[in-house]
Amino acid sequence: LRHIMQLVCNGHAIYDVGICETDLDDNAGPVVTNSQFRIATAIYSSASMMNHSCDPTIINSFYNQKLIVRAIKAVESGSEIFNCYGPHFRHHTLAERQEILKAQYHFVCDCNSCRRKDLVEFQERFSALRCHHCGGPIQNPASEAALNHSMPCFDCGKVQPYSDRIEQVFIAYDLYKKGMEAFEYGCLSDALPSLQSCYQIRVKAMYAHHREVTEVADQLARCYAMLGSFSESAQYLKVCLPAIQERYGPHSIEVGHELIKYTDVLLGDLQDTTNRSSQYGEKLAEARACLERALQIFELHYGAWHKTHQELAQRLARVNFLVHDDDDG
Repeated sequence: LRHIMQLVCNGHAIYDVGICETDLDDNAGPVVTNSQFRIATAIYSSASMMNHSCDPTIINSFYNQKLIVRAIKAVESGSEIFNCYGPHFRHHTLAERQEILKAQYHFVCDCNSCRRKDLVEFQERFSALRCHHCGGPIQNPASEAALNHSMPCFDCGKVQPYSDRIEQVFIAYDLYKKGMEAFEYGCLSDALPSLQSCYQIRVKAMYAHHREVTEVADQLARCYAMLGSFSESAQYLKVCLPAIQERYGPHSIEVGHELIKYTDVLLGDLQDTTNRSSQYGEKLAEARACLERALQIFELHYGAWHKTHQELAQRLARVNFLVHDDDDG
């Protein structure tokens, strides 16, 4: 019973990441999905001494069975080091975090993220409609406030009606559903018009970093990459990058995966010798900058010994060779 209770409250889940095996000649195209998977649970007595915060100061990574703890933000001398026990403010709402922590660890979290009003509302930003005044996110209507059909913007604070945008949301949803059905049947030429129309409606009705704007942009990028139209694919992935960065943080593994996808399509565009333009050098430099940033993120999360990090380092070396070759040419 003692060991069971120790695992419940002190166990650390050991995760690995799916290997990023992207191939521009693969029929599936270069836009792929990578994910973490749980391989074990272990107790690390020193790490278990750290208290929880929904916005931690450290990140955990693993080298085989060894737990490696790195600081991800500046920590003043003498101040406490905070770990995250699972629910992070960038992944869960306040209510979800409190419920998870209460159920497993039997405490009510009172960290800075749970007290700050702007972070309490943080998750709402990514399901919000678009403000007519500043383009920011409109506060989601509660049942009582919905009666007057007006809500304030989180950023500029101006109260405004939103019913016109609600109607557009339903139209966009039907278009997205139609486009994805065509995509699943392999009819990309039919999928693209519906997805493009959906995207155009969503960017006008929804906050720029709304989950559903990112969702349809990602699917458009995927379609264009499968068709070999890498330049168009890159434009849509460029829309996804700032949204994912705002939602998950600039040093998050989600941003790392998105940077890999973006550089894949950039390099696919550059490999098309029939379409070499005056922007070749700029795109090559952008690909190198994105790979360098992705390399830093994967080193932070998984270490330089991880296979994905090593593959990224090899890819960066090839890009650096192309950059030097372009400079000499």
